[in-house]
Amino acid sequence: QSPDLFYLEDTDKDGVADKRTVILTGFGGIDSDHAVHGVSFAPDGYLYFSNGDQGLDVTDKSGNRVHVGKNAPHLAASVLRSDLEGEHLQLIAEGMRNPYEPAVDPWGNVFISDNDDDGNEQCRVNFVMDGANFGYWPKRKGDRHLDEVHWNTDRPGVMPTMVKTGAGSPTGLMFYQGALLPEQYQNTLIHADAGPRVIRSYRPEPNGAGYTSNIDILVSNDDDTWFRPTDVCAAPDGSIFISDWYDPGVGGHRMGDVARGRIYRLVPKGAKSTVPKFDLATDDGIANAFNSANQARRYLAFKELERRAQAGDCAILEGMFAGKTIADRARALWLLARNPKTGADIAVKSLDDKSSAVRIQAARILGETCGYKNLFPRVHDANAQVRRQQALELVKRNGEPGASKAIIELATQYDGADRFYRESLGIAFRGKESWAFNEVIARLGDTWDARLAGIVMQLHPPDALPLVRTALNNAKLDPSLRGLALDALDAI
Repeated sequence: QSPDLFYLEDTDKDGVADKRTVILTGFGGIDSDHAVHGVSFAPDGYLYFSNGDQGLDVTDKSGNRVHVGKNAPHLAASVLRSDLEGEHLQLIAEGMRNPYEPAVDPWGNVFISDNDDDGNEQCRVNFVMDGANFGYWPKRKGDRHLDEVHWNTDRPGVMPTMVKTGAGSPTGLMFYQGALLPEQYQNTLIHADAGPRVIRSYRPEPNGAGYTSNIDILVSNDDDTWFRPTDVCAAPDGSIFISDWYDPGVGGHRMGDVARGRIYRLVPKGAKSTVPKFDLATDDGIANAFNSANQARRYLAFKELERRAQAGDCAILEGMFAGKTIADRARALWLLARNPKTGADIAVKSLDDKSSAVRIQAARILGETCGYKNLFPRVHDANAQVRRQQALELVKRNGEPGASKAIIELATQYDGADRFYRESLGIAFRGKESWAFNEVIARLGDTWDARLAGIVMQLHPPDALPLVRTALNNAKLDPSLRGLALDALDAI
């Protein structure tokens, strides 16, 4: 609750919280729905959350300042990550309007919904890349119903939308990791939208270096206009609880009913409610909790496995990592990689895993350590998502010659069409655009094609002007390529 991110504890075990501990403060949006919200514990051991476009000015316990808002280094609404004690706060992405709850899958991919300027049918669900800008500011004049006007999605430096949901008031989002719901909903994003009164499901499907998704309506209620689903969460048995604000309207601080709300439980027809045994005293009990559909159980098991790993006991984690279930392997890898003796070797070997999802996860892990150099010889991975993640990790070491050379190699593999990949290169070369342009030209040559045009648009360095003019003046050049030259000139 703005301005604070805090814990509530029940120290005397009477069922009532009696201790409040603030770990971070300075979030904007006090008494507003454009505030800090949607805190969740992710498989990598961090808290993920968002803050609306009221901005924030937060200094974490290590002295690092994160400032987002007007007259700040970063703009509009943001997605953030912190350790559990508030020692290290990180800005993941900016440029949204009012994102609600980040959902993180077992491999560390982050997704979040974002609310539009009300009434413009531009609500969306985003795949969140580290360092990305999602284009809400600066606001553009024109028809706000158009993607290009509302979110600036035609501008280089602005991430494309994963899926557009239209009019609504999007709120709670989760990555469903249970097995009780039918298979079509397993390993999907489950989303509450209080505006159109629906629960949706999205299955992220690879789209170049990013994702796309269809929309599947899981729950709707056209007859009850007071049905206002605001959040979803998974119970230990895999059923889904839905919170219903229960109100005639939504948004703009309006409340027609302040006394009532409803909770629903969603299960397949005929399924009975069960409470699986919870036991952190046995190996099987810990493994079951760690792979539970329920976030709270996964958190408690994570902390127990973390405690054991710190004491040198990684037997349960090693067993899961050797298993066949890819999501279980991913959850185990986050903790195994922390082992000071064997973690680095496990992460490096995972760079060559047959699963691209695991290779992406391994890149994320090594990007935070001195093991990042192991990415250098792997920059020609066949999978664009893996190469995208390598670029995003290596940018953290962009002052190091080996890392810069590796990112240039990644840039030469841009196919001329993949916008997600192009945006990852823009993030990786931020502040070094002219240097990067000249390095790419040295390797690809100066023939104007879709690849070179895309890189020039993304980097838009003044050095590229002669090349762009030549393309514009070449009457024999394909009209589509001359059109790209015009776009590049506009970007410059």
